[in-house]
Amino acid sequence: SSAVGIARAPDSMGSTPLTELCNHYQRLDRRSRRRRTTSPPLESVDLLWNVQNLSSEFHDFWTNVAAIVRAGWSDGDQNNNNSTTTNNNNNNNVDSMPSLLHGCCHMAESCPSALTDLICRNYPSMISSTDRKGVLPIHLAVRGKFHPSASLRFRQAYIIDCLCERYPQGCTQKTLRERSVFCTAIASGMSWSQETSTNSVCMGPLQRIWKCFPDAIHIQDTETKLFPFLLAATVPNDPAWNERERQIAAARCVDNVFCLLRTFPQVITELGIRNDEEWVHFE
Repeated sequence: SSAVGIARAPDSMGSTPLTELCNHYQRLDRRSRRRRTTSPPLESVDLLWNVQNLSSEFHDFWTNVAAIVRAGWSDGDQNNNNSTTTNNNNNNNVDSMPSLLHGCCHMAESCPSALTDLICRNYPSMISSTDRKGVLPIHLAVRGKFHPSASLRFRQAYIIDCLCERYPQGCTQKTLRERSVFCTAIASGMSWSQETSTNSVCMGPLQRIWKCFPDAIHIQDTETKLFPFLLAATVPNDPAWNERERQIAAARCVDNVFCLLRTFPQVITELGIRNDEEWVHFE
């Protein structure tokens, strides 16, 4: 269990073992190119076709990526979610990680965007692959939790965005508990909108999933029987958070409720709430 924690744990600046590994490889790449050798940058690596011609530095990097991701694949989640993947892993051991992308989605907040792009570009079949229980990578990515750290939220949102862009049908497929991807993301504390590094606002994971499956916004959650906007209001805080982190989470909660109601105001009528009730009207 300690290996699992170390593999995923961020430092005070939000860096994780995977982000440090990618940064280290990119530094090696810059030095290699100055020496006129052939260590390719992450942005240009094509694993499917050039794997035999890649540099020893990249082979070491890729081996270490796989080791860290496997270390982060906890025993508890293996028992709940794993089995043999349908088209990416010929190993019949039910305790094995279904695919590298499944493992990265399980620790989405730790996975840097360069690595997400690398896997999705070179192994697109992993995006739609499932294990015997029907678990998709996006099912694991939305099962995370809200992180007050902006860098962790960005990585989590980025991998969900990549999955939605390349396989939007995944947002329509329910999880093992028959819960929608949308409601699972809400219960995990994910946001409708989020700030970028330039302080502008862009689509958050919830809005990205809704764009892929608009009907999800008016479907009640199978576990709580709540509509999405009510489910968003019930997401608990983490007792370990400090006051500032609780304020960030509270602001995210209010924004989610407001955006969900604004997008689907008809839910008020479906709940039987009269328009003349005082609380319905915002000052």
